[in-house]
Amino acid sequence: MLNCTDLACVLHHHHFYAHLHHLKHHLSDDHHDSVDYHHETQSEAPPTGYHVESNDEASIQSLLNDTVISSANNNKQLEPVAIFGFDGNVPNGLRVHPDGIHLIFPLGNKVAILNFHTDKEDFLCGHTHTVSCLNISNSGKKIVSGQVNHMGYRAYVIVWNWETRQEILRHELHKVRIESVCFTSNETYVISLGGRDCGTVVVWNVEKNAPFCGAQSSKETTGHASRLCSLGNRSCVFVTGGEQNLRLWCIDIDKKRLFVHDVQMGKLGRDFTSIKIDENDEMMYVGTMSGDVVKVRLNCHENPDVIDREKAPVLLGCYGRHNPRKPPGKDCEKYNNGVRDLLLLAPGYLLIGAGDGQIELVEERNCSFKNYKNPTWPQFKTIRRTRVSGPISSLQLMTPDMALVGTKSCEIYSLCLKDFNLKFNFSLVFATASYESIRVWSVTKFQELLRIVVHNFQAASVLFSRDGKSIVSAWNDGVIRAFTPLTGKLIYAIPNAHNKGCSSIVMTSNCKILVSGGIEGQVRVWRIEPMNQRLIGVLKEHYAPITSIAINSFDSEIVSASSDGSCIIWDLVRLQRRHVLFAHTQFNCATFLPNAVQVLTAGSDKSISYWEVYDGTQVREIQGSKTGPVNFIDIDSSGDQFVSCGDDQIVRLWDYQKGEELCNGVGHAGVVTVCKYAPNGKFIVSGSFDGGVFIWKIPDEFQKCETIPKNENAHSKKLPKSKMRPIENVTQLNSRLKTPCHICECPKVDTEKQPNIDPCVKPDDLLETCSMKSEPRSEASANKKMTERNNISQIYRNCHTWNMKKKINLDGENVLKGVLRLEFEELDHDKMTFIIKKITKIGMKWAEKGLFNGK
Repeated sequence: MLNCTDLACVLHHHHFYAHLHHLKHHLSDDHHDSVDYHHETQSEAPPTGYHVESNDEASIQSLLNDTVISSANNNKQLEPVAIFGFDGNVPNGLRVHPDGIHLIFPLGNKVAILNFHTDKEDFLCGHTHTVSCLNISNSGKKIVSGQVNHMGYRAYVIVWNWETRQEILRHELHKVRIESVCFTSNETYVISLGGRDCGTVVVWNVEKNAPFCGAQSSKETTGHASRLCSLGNRSCVFVTGGEQNLRLWCIDIDKKRLFVHDVQMGKLGRDFTSIKIDENDEMMYVGTMSGDVVKVRLNCHENPDVIDREKAPVLLGCYGRHNPRKPPGKDCEKYNNGVRDLLLLAPGYLLIGAGDGQIELVEERNCSFKNYKNPTWPQFKTIRRTRVSGPISSLQLMTPDMALVGTKSCEIYSLCLKDFNLKFNFSLVFATASYESIRVWSVTKFQELLRIVVHNFQAASVLFSRDGKSIVSAWNDGVIRAFTPLTGKLIYAIPNAHNKGCSSIVMTSNCKILVSGGIEGQVRVWRIEPMNQRLIGVLKEHYAPITSIAINSFDSEIVSASSDGSCIIWDLVRLQRRHVLFAHTQFNCATFLPNAVQVLTAGSDKSISYWEVYDGTQVREIQGSKTGPVNFIDIDSSGDQFVSCGDDQIVRLWDYQKGEELCNGVGHAGVVTVCKYAPNGKFIVSGSFDGGVFIWKIPDEFQKCETIPKNENAHSKKLPKSKMRPIENVTQLNSRLKTPCHICECPKVDTEKQPNIDPCVKPDDLLETCSMKSEPRSEASANKKMTERNNISQIYRNCHTWNMKKKINLDGENVLKGVLRLEFEELDHDKMTFIIKKITKIGMKWAEKGLFNGK
């Protein structure tokens, strides 16, 4: 599962680009059990649609009322414009409805229903924790889903009505986790399979809403069962598979019990991942983590109503891919990282999805391999193949000519089976993952434009530079990386920026100073130049990870929030601490008001606090949530409104002066970890722990005028064309809306290399770099100093090139004096005179060599 914890927004030419990242972890099955979204109590409130007794209605209603903060304008709701989300970590989680129009998939603690043609989404709400499995009946009239719960608690299995989108029934006979669910062919029973802590298979009568029978899903000598599949023509037969076990079950209706037959695998030991049965209930194909496919003959009775059998299921073979370039005996290849899912197409044809993203259309060769030494036979002939990003988690047939591919990278691809090409213009990319990637989206077209891949690492923070020429990101390997916004190429990398990983970054408006925060609790200041990036200061006050860093609109101060219970306001020019803000909380976020006179903070105490920058005193505190911490806050460009989000899964819009909630947005299925205001004040983008990304439209009465800072370099002179690579800008992404997503892999960074350190940093240098001169200058003075700077820069460029043909007729001494007045105006007269003599002597040597005619 993925976690959105940071967004970077840029608006250019009335287009709003959102950049989302830090979808924190790929959660394994065991990790799901340890996730704690809310407080742990023995008695949980019944979810929506669950029947409660009349004497409990008052307590339940009061508990539901606590989730929404009462305010004068509480009836206003944020309207979601677009929703991106798909939990690709659920095996076989992507399902196609029999009508061929709707897609059904898990999204946090909800089940999402998406219309493939209109992009309209509905949600089935009722689960208390993350949905771990789902399935659809053959007729499409019912949906069943299971969930994960805390260790020691029971997990729900819910059956839904497709037409009304309402809950039909639920039961909680399993502990902790539901591994797989399915309906029988006649839809009379729903079968559920418990996880490691449960180990049972339960058959529930849907019509009577009562348990029918159950049994242990596996033997004590084998691992637990994790996959479940029912036969299409026999209503009382189903198959389970998992670690070292593959079993055929029969439901005895008269005796109300289960009979089981183990598939005899001999010496062949496999962990089974996906089970598919042909339409005649004769053959069964099972994918394994070993990278091959097991074929089994079921030997069912000719009469579908008869469950008795004379023969047990028989193993026919274990099949792999045939490589004709290798000699016999070595021509069998397995699929890397296991066969995660497969589809049965026409007789003899299979679509196989592997753990490395490989997708192959294969044909069964039907050759004899009795004397083949390898237990896996090269029975499959590859017809077509392609590859997607991330391990395959789901394969579904949308139409006879198109298949849908779901991946653990939380992406959905459409695959044309005729030419076997991925149609990226039809791909549905729902979630943005920070693990191994950074992605740029178009909010106007709801399309992914760029993906930057850094293998085996995850991004902790990302931002667009003010000039739009770079995307700067911080990673958990301690490297700060900057990329071009169009092609995703690496511009520069700062290795070992923090020894325990970077957690947050921020940049000044002129893009020359970068401030980063680390897991070790340090705040570091960097000077960013085209060919060199140097460390110019380390601020050591925090003793816990830095959770947030913000800079004021004048580039003079920064505020750092830490989980140690303190926020520190720093002087960016002098690199000194100004004030410390203490509270009984773990600060999750801190940001400046646009006029830089106040700081807004939020943390684990469920409150939002106002602080004065002048003396660091707290002036106001409002309750941001009643059920959980506030994870993120962001203020609009006018400073009149701000948005917050937290563990209560609600996005709230606030009035800054009154401290009242204006409206809220409900729809996230997980903990909302980040939210960002669009610079044009018309949209809010939020990301949640389950990987869902929501774009909210702000009501018209709350929208503010667009205030976008002007780019100082917008009217600068154009440089002559050269052979150098053209400078990319984020505004040029508008022309790529109709092109496929550009994917770029980041080259490796030398992690043993240490960052450059600038030992001679003076406050005056930082003052000039941050463009924060305290004394106002007249326009004539500024133009004069700019002319002097340009002249001396021209001298430096020509004097360092000894074979220069061009001669310069300048008064070298006067120009150098002007530069010295500009750069060393704080020096005393004697030291300045000494430097002038030295540089004049150097200038005379240049004149003797004919570089320029001057004194």
